[in-house]
Amino acid sequence: MILVATGFGVEARAEQPSDSPATEQAPTREPSAAPPSPEPAPSSPESAPPVPPTYDGPPPLERPPPFDDEPAQPALRRERRLDVGGSVLFVSRLGASEDAGLPSGVDYEPSVGFGIHLRLPVVRWLQVGAYFGGAEIGLGLAPGALGVDQLETNDTLTTAWFGTKLYPTLHVGELVRLWASAGVGWGRYEFPAMNARDASGRFRVQTRGNSFVEFPLGVGGAVELVDEWLSLELELGVVPTVHREGTSFVGAQATDAAGRLRDIGPLPRSPLGFVQSLGLSVLL
Repeated sequence: MILVATGFGVEARAEQPSDSPATEQAPTREPSAAPPSPEPAPSSPESAPPVPPTYDGPPPLERPPPFDDEPAQPALRRERRLDVGGSVLFVSRLGASEDAGLPSGVDYEPSVGFGIHLRLPVVRWLQVGAYFGGAEIGLGLAPGALGVDQLETNDTLTTAWFGTKLYPTLHVGELVRLWASAGVGWGRYEFPAMNARDASGRFRVQTRGNSFVEFPLGVGGAVELVDEWLSLELELGVVPTVHREGTSFVGAQATDAAGRLRDIGPLPRSPLGFVQSLGLSVLL
């Protein structure tokens, strides 16, 4: 019997049997629990890291042995900034054999002089430099030289010059340099006084002098004797020269033993010379 609530009260109704049997619910299956993980086995005292005896400092570490030798440094050549040196000069001045159609009778003898040079590398293939030189040149006086019966002197022609040059340079390896040179310079001739003799007796011809401009040309080379410090140098040069007259290349006068004025001929010009040098340079 089933009690049903209605608007007029509570009715009792008989329960109708169900046509289909009651559905039985299958029992729910609970998930299986994961198996318990095994507990870590306790470590043995033999496998544990050793404990340092004290904690005042870190444990000692093994270090590699120090280097016995310093590491090799790359070899760099010292940069050359300046060449300064001196040289022995072999000087030869060619004198004109005639002046105004008359033989001069004076020869300029080959001589030995000295020189100083300074060169500055601008780039590897070009140097610029300055030079100075000087020499004492002997005079060969023939009978009748300069229009006088006999001339003689124990002194020499003193000459000095200086100038600047350019040196296009070729390097052959690390120790040899070859170059050509061209430049311009200024110099001076100082002729000594001379003793003269003619029919009137002995008299003296005074000193004379003049200046000149030169245009030296040459070829040369250097070999380093001490690497980067000292070099042996050789240069062969030809020197065209333009002279000013001064008192050397014009006529002069002298008073002879009789008190009369005598004409003295001009000295010969030297339009060309040769200068060879052999010397040492310090490389700075």
